[in-house]
Amino acid sequence: MAATEFRQVVSVFLASPGDLKDEREIARGVVARFNWLYSRFFSLTVELVVWEDVPSAHGRPQEIINRDHLARCELFVGMLNEAWGSNTGKYSSGFEEEFTIAEESLNATGRPAMGLLFKHVDDRRVKDPGKDFAKVLAFKES
Repeated sequence: MAATEFRQVVSVFLASPGDLKDEREIARGVVARFNWLYSRFFSLTVELVVWEDVPSAHGRPQEIINRDHLARCELFVGMLNEAWGSNTGKYSSGFEEEFTIAEESLNATGRPAMGLLFKHVDDRRVKDPGKDFAKVLAFKES
């Protein structure tokens, strides 16, 4: 009989609006590759959660994401490009709601660790950002 192997699961929540679908797919690939190559060596498995992976259920979709995934993550990674996201009824976007909850949790409990990534945007686009991208730029400044 083989010995039982225990691995720590590190939950990573990836917050990003819809315009970064390709980047979320790349992140999934990186995590899958890491788990394939290193999870046994480090006795660690990374669980990546993105909003598309959350099954629909009864209730406000963002509340399900917040309760079932965001609340238990060890690492919050926020990615932004030009889109700010959709209004959730409580915040101007799902990203804003997720970031705010993660930041409040970090300040209160010391977790999750947080990181932000901003995709490079052409300078001409920055000069005429439009309403949605203006929100991203204001968030980046803050």
